[in-house]
Amino acid sequence: MTERCGSETPATDGVDNVLENAGDEATPVLPFRMEDQAGYMLRRAYQRMTVLFNECVERELTTQQFATMFRLLELGQASQNELGRQAGMDPATAQGVVRRLSQRRLIERDRDPADKRRTIWRLTPAGRALAEKSAANLGPMNQRLMAGLDPAEQQTLLDLLRRLVSSEPPDSDP
Repeated sequence: MTERCGSETPATDGVDNVLENAGDEATPVLPFRMEDQAGYMLRRAYQRMTVLFNECVERELTTQQFATMFRLLELGQASQNELGRQAGMDPATAQGVVRRLSQRRLIERDRDPADKRRTIWRLTPAGRALAEKSAANLGPMNQRLMAGLDPAEQQTLLDLLRRLVSSEPPDSDP
C-alpha cells in the first residue's frame, strides 16, 4: 500500500491469516465493511442520483453535460478550461463534453473580444431552452433524492459534502 493511503502495511494484512470458522467453511474476517466506507457510500448515492437525474431530464443530457450547460447559464460565457473547473471536470473530460454539446448545437464558440487568442463558449437558444427545462426539473429530483432526510439533515449533508470537496489535496484534479 502506498504512503499516500496512510499505511505502508501490505494490502493483504488482516485478511490472509485471519479466518473465522463458519461451519465447514472458513470465512475471512475483513478489517472493514463496505457500508462503512465513505467512497463506497458516495458512489452508491451517486448511482441513485444518476437514476433520478435520467428520469428528470429524459436522458437528453448526461450529468456532466448538464453541469457544463448550467454553468454557462450562470456565467453567460466561459473558456473551455473555466467550464471544466466550474463543472468539476478534468481537462480531457471537459474537452469531450464541450465537443459533444457543440456537435448537438447546444453550445457555440466564439473568439473572446478581450483576447482574440482565447475561445469562449456560450449556450445556443436551443441549449438555453434545454438547460432551463432541465434545471427546473432538478429541484424535484433533489427533493426525491433527499426525501429520507429531514431539512436539518439535508443541510448537514450538503455542508459535509462541501467540506469534503474543498479539502482536496492541492495536487489532485477535481
